[in-house]
Amino acid sequence: MENETQAAVERVVPFEFRGSGAEYFRIWSVNLLLTIVTVGIYSAWAKVRRMRYFYGSTRLDGHAFDYHAAPIAILKGRVIAFGLYVVYAIIAKVYPTGSLLVLIPFAFILPWVVMRSRKFHMRMSSWRGLRFDFHGDYPGALKAYTGWLLAAIATLYVLFPVYLRKRIAYVLDHSTYGSQRFRFTTPQSVFWRFGLATVGGSFLLVIAWLLVAALIVAIGADLGKSAGERPGSALASMVMVATVGLILIGLAVSAYYSKSVTNAAFGGLEIGPHRVQSTLRTGPLVRLYIKNFILIVLTLGIYYPWAKVATIRYQLANTMLYAQGDLDDFRASAEAGGTATGEEISEIFDVDFGL
Repeated sequence: MENETQAAVERVVPFEFRGSGAEYFRIWSVNLLLTIVTVGIYSAWAKVRRMRYFYGSTRLDGHAFDYHAAPIAILKGRVIAFGLYVVYAIIAKVYPTGSLLVLIPFAFILPWVVMRSRKFHMRMSSWRGLRFDFHGDYPGALKAYTGWLLAAIATLYVLFPVYLRKRIAYVLDHSTYGSQRFRFTTPQSVFWRFGLATVGGSFLLVIAWLLVAALIVAIGADLGKSAGERPGSALASMVMVATVGLILIGLAVSAYYSKSVTNAAFGGLEIGPHRVQSTLRTGPLVRLYIKNFILIVLTLGIYYPWAKVATIRYQLANTMLYAQGDLDDFRASAEAGGTATGEEISEIFDVDFGL
């Protein structure tokens, strides 16, 4: 009887995206121009404008999301990241062997960067005036992002599905909306099914690319000996067709992976008494990726804003919240012990590394 009562009050609340390609094109073009003119400095302000547009265009239960980050915090993170890159480049130039040793501390720094970036991103996000938050710690990030990655590499990526789930679980299990904690419940078996298929497909794709590259080299040598002969031209055409085919297959593999990861991540996400569901399908996503790729190439990149909006619209159109009861009550409950938008946020590192 209790289950019937819960089922009776459950309602589907879809996510809505109200942005348009034309609107985002205006933002994107100005951002791109000012970023080029300022030699990248404006990129921090560009990110804030972009994030605020996409957050403000995304609605749940009639209410838009908000993004509150200050550009200077993002700029500081990028200056630090750029400084580290310069140091690495200098070491690689002066002492090539030493550049490999730099990767060792990087394996320990990256989890800390991920943890701090996640804290910043979540704390700068809100819905209906109530902030999200992240409570992950460094040991958890080190285990998820470095420990399991090394395990996957050591097993020739057989353990990649485990690494992928551990990484997603670390992010979602430590996230909150106000005082309501997220819970990630997708079983490991789901990741095994699509993870190994993706690794295998990517491996075969790399082999195919290598074969095409070898064929290109052979054609180059052939054309060098007999320039202008038809056999060489025919082979060149075959390589072109093969290259286009591999690009399309690569887009299909990418769409399958993106669909599978998104469905697995959000399909197992619970927030308080509510649960999120994602129902992306490979076919429509492949067609969308191919269409976007072709139009971006034909327009020399100008179509990118429309491609971005179309992708987000498709993803959100297939994402919904299965709500138990009224979301007004849920928000009120989450605010008890949570952090409201206008209040001071404690322990913010105040730097975004862009992850």
